[in-house]
Amino acid sequence: MKPSGPRSRRSARLQGVAVALASTCAIAGCFALAEGALRWKRGAPPAEFTSRFDYAYFALGRPFFKAEKLPSGLVLYKSQRMGALPRSFVMPKPEGLLRIFVVGGSVAIDYGGPNDKLAGLIRRTTGRDVEVIGCGMGAYDSRRELAIVREIIAYQPDLIVVFSGNNEYYNDIPYPRLAYLDARLSRAWLYRDLRSALQSGPPRQLPLPTRLRRFEDNLRAMVREARGNGVAVVLTALPANLKDSAPTSDGGAMPMNDRRLLEGWEAWENGRLQEASSLLREYSRLHPGDPYSRFYLAKILERQGRTDEAGRQYAAASDLDNPGEKSSPMRAEIVRRVAKEEGAAAADFEGTLRGLAAMRAPGFDFFKDACHWRQEYYPLANLTVLRAIDGLGLWNSRAWDWSWLDKEEPGIRRPYIDPRLTEDMMRLMLYSAVTKAVVSDDRGLSEEAILQFQSGLERAPALFEEITGSTAAVAEKFHEPWHPTQGRADPVQIRCKTLTHLGAVFRRRGLLVRSLTSFDEALRLNPKDYQPALGRALTLRRLGRLKEAETQLEKLLAAGPAKSGEARQWLDYWRSRPR
Repeated sequence: MKPSGPRSRRSARLQGVAVALASTCAIAGCFALAEGALRWKRGAPPAEFTSRFDYAYFALGRPFFKAEKLPSGLVLYKSQRMGALPRSFVMPKPEGLLRIFVVGGSVAIDYGGPNDKLAGLIRRTTGRDVEVIGCGMGAYDSRRELAIVREIIAYQPDLIVVFSGNNEYYNDIPYPRLAYLDARLSRAWLYRDLRSALQSGPPRQLPLPTRLRRFEDNLRAMVREARGNGVAVVLTALPANLKDSAPTSDGGAMPMNDRRLLEGWEAWENGRLQEASSLLREYSRLHPGDPYSRFYLAKILERQGRTDEAGRQYAAASDLDNPGEKSSPMRAEIVRRVAKEEGAAAADFEGTLRGLAAMRAPGFDFFKDACHWRQEYYPLANLTVLRAIDGLGLWNSRAWDWSWLDKEEPGIRRPYIDPRLTEDMMRLMLYSAVTKAVVSDDRGLSEEAILQFQSGLERAPALFEEITGSTAAVAEKFHEPWHPTQGRADPVQIRCKTLTHLGAVFRRRGLLVRSLTSFDEALRLNPKDYQPALGRALTLRRLGRLKEAETQLEKLLAAGPAKSGEARQWLDYWRSRPR
């Protein structure tokens, strides 16, 4: 007879717990052994460079400003959000004060700080006491900016100035905490392999029309909610680097998936511009949604001296880019239209800057990267905002003093370019190029990184050699807490990816020996890396070493089909050409 009673039931429960613990330990041990074997065979998993979830998602549920009661009875509000610069104000608002909030992404981050000149400009023109409170946040899109607008309406603003149009690249993540868990688990090969087996393809991008519609809806919500509470709004149309910043669709890599594109690209690299422009134009006609063919067609047209058409192609490439970290002419037009229809003022900085640029396509003469204009052009942005405020008819604008404008406007429109700022800008741009190279994925090289490296090579060759010459010059940047790699890029990875992009830069510049040397060094660091092997084959082809180039691609194809699509495209194309 089996024993019964409380003691036997407790014993059975303890036995069950012991079995469960033993099973868990056995499973964990098997997992650890399997993961160890995979790491021994493959090395550590490459870092997955995810957004900082707390910054991008979790913080949105918390107030931007924190209240603190003062002995005087006033309430002091201080910015508390991760990434926000120190900004503060008191409530209730002092009598006679004009309170202006500036909302936007990183282009608005300095407003309300010690270097901000907007308050002084408004004070000088209106004769009123002005307070500018900046709420600019790096990488914020219109959805996140709308959340800030909804909060600051309660803080007695007289005006809200919105700089929106960049960073519209977020996809829908219904459950951010699950996505965060996925990012943490991806540090294990077993989890990665399981996820790859279950996934049917890469994460699906939102269609461009959907992104544009959401952007417009967010802008309309900002204006309606602000004006519904008696607050005036200025919407700023943001310019973008159209000429020297590549599209970011498909992970920032140009998809070499069609014979016309391969043939056109080879013709362009070899200087056969007429043939290249015809082939890329035909590819664009057959693939009307592709931004890369239009961008490089614009480059070819510019070299041919067909500047008006080149400018239109640069603008079209920006409009087609999805998701795109920078604004575009199409988004700027949405800003102007929403402002007109909803009763806000439009500060048309996009139209102003394009009007100053050759081909109506600003490049690095105006910008320091894809979307941040040079520091020298902030006075012009402020003047554009001031004129938009004037158009609202606020604060007795007929009595404003514009006497200073005739004397100073020419210098604002064509500012003195400080060479010290230019050197600092080039240094930051080259660091950015290394970052974009390192975080590029398996789909191909980052066109943005290649263009930034090219600009550094042309404009600041000594600085280019300093920053690209060794890992030590940039490695420390990858361990700063704000960096997108979150400190997980090892020196070999940094050097290998940098060299691979430099190899492409040198090949496009015709420096073929340097190109081959860069690819060889990258392969010495990581002999199994697909991209430097493919780049080496393309350089060998340019050097006329046709058999070696084909052999290199055959080795890639023999290694496995996972990444061999572009290698197959090039090999089939070369073999179809007359010898």
